[in-house]
This record gives sequence, C-alpha cells and structure tokens, in this order.
Amino acid sequence: MRGQISSVSKIVWRLLTVKITQVRNATLRIDIGKTRFLIDPYLAEKGTYEGFAASVDPAQPNPRAHVRNPTAELSVPLDQILAVDAVIVTHTHADHWDEAAIRLVPKRLPIFVQNEADAATIRAQGFEDVRVLGDRAVFEGVTLTKTPGQHGSDDAHKLMGDVMGVLLQHPDEKRLYVAGDTVWNDHVEGNLAEHAPQVVVVNAGDARIVGLGAIIMGVDDVKKVCEAAPDATVIASHMEAVNHAELTREALRTDSENRGYARNLLIPADGETISL
Repeated sequence: MRGQISSVSKIVWRLLTVKITQVRNATLRIDIGKTRFLIDPYLAEKGTYEGFAASVDPAQPNPRAHVRNPTAELSVPLDQILAVDAVIVTHTHADHWDEAAIRLVPKRLPIFVQNEADAATIRAQGFEDVRVLGDRAVFEGVTLTKTPGQHGSDDAHKLMGDVMGVLLQHPDEKRLYVAGDTVWNDHVEGNLAEHAPQVVVVNAGDARIVGLGAIIMGVDDVKKVCEAAPDATVIASHMEAVNHAELTREALRTDSENRGYARNLLIPADGETISL
C-alpha cells in the first residue's frame, strides 16, 4: 500500500506546472507548487495617471508625455488578481506599485520587498506583513532568492535607484527567474549562469529616459538572454502599458524571427496564461 501511495503521489506532483499569467505591464500572477504570487501590482484603470515625462532634459521632452498611464486596460478581473498567497514588489516605482495597489491589495497579505527602505514605505501605507527578502527565504514550500539587476546604465541607476529580481524554486517545478526592471548586464548574465533557470521572465518594453537611454530591456537585450539561456523558455513582459516604453510585441516578434532567437521566446498578450 505504501508503495502504491508513493507512486500516486509522484504522479500528482508530475502533473504540477508553473503557470504565469501576464496581467499588464510587469504585473504577473505566478502559480508554482501550490502557492500563488502576485508580482508588481499596477492596478489602476487605463488612463488614470499622467504620463511619465521620462526626460532629464526639459529641452528634449518625451514625445509621448501627453499619453496617460496605464496605456492598456486591466486584462484580468481584480478578484482573480488579488486571490494570491503573497505579493512580491521588486521596487516601488509607480508602474510596479501604484496608488490603486496600495488601496486594493489586502493589508494582511505577506509582501516581499528588496530592502528596508521599500519595507518602510509599504508599512507606512498600512500593510501588516512586509518582509525584506535577504539572500533567500522559503514561503509555503517555495524558495525565493533575491537576484541583482540594474535599472539602466550607471548614470540611469543614479536616478532610478535599486531594483531586484527574484528566483522562485519548488522541488517539483521548473526554476523560474523573474529578472525585474533591468537591462542586460553582468548581473543578469551572472544570474543565468549561477541559477540555470528553466524559465526566465524579462521586462522587455524598452522604456527610455531621454538623455539616459533604455532602463529596461530592448531587442538586443532579449536576444542576449535567449542566447545565454538557450534551453530556457524566455517570456517577454512589461510591454505596451506605459507611455515611455517604445518596443511593441509585434516589433519584438518580428526582430526575434529575423535574427534567430524566436525559438525559445514567448511574448504573451495581456491576460494570457502560460503553463510550463
């Protein structure tokens, strides 16, 4: 009987899959093991906020500064977005943790953040269980590992501040690396080499600041990720939802096909769930 139970148990665990729902922008709902996480909730209705000026030089304003954010509708019903076990906020920029999220996310949900400064900000907003993610933590059977990144060039980093990515691991699931708001750099290359993730989510909208360039990945960065992790599934997120992002899904799809990195790249639409 024990052997039969063990066999059935193994079959059940093999049926588990990582599920990644692209909600909007960098907002993801991730099911791994038996645990559900919400990443970087950006929950306002379309057009709620003034657009990002995205310029450090008043003489060179963002030509799309008049476009209000978010530029896309919320694609998943709020009750489904918020039906999670914990939240991960990679940093507190307004398109990753907005006024609507502050109002709508249940105050008792565990929230993982990158540092004490972000923790203090979110605690001051009334949240009761804010946890600073050190090197790693275990939550309901899922190991969370903080990974480094950089929100643009060295000069951009001075303006944009610190960010993190996160590696999510469950013994019966594929290793999942959410890179966060970073461009391709030694941090990302090192994370891929050290952790050998089988699924990689990259923020790929090519958001830009006039005078400082890209602050998240564009086509060349995504290509480098796909080539550095040829056996991983790479998923492009953070697209077509904020006014300073220049790369569209169609443009990324065309570039990946033309330059030979489409094989391991997925570009989900808002509201789409990928099971791996």
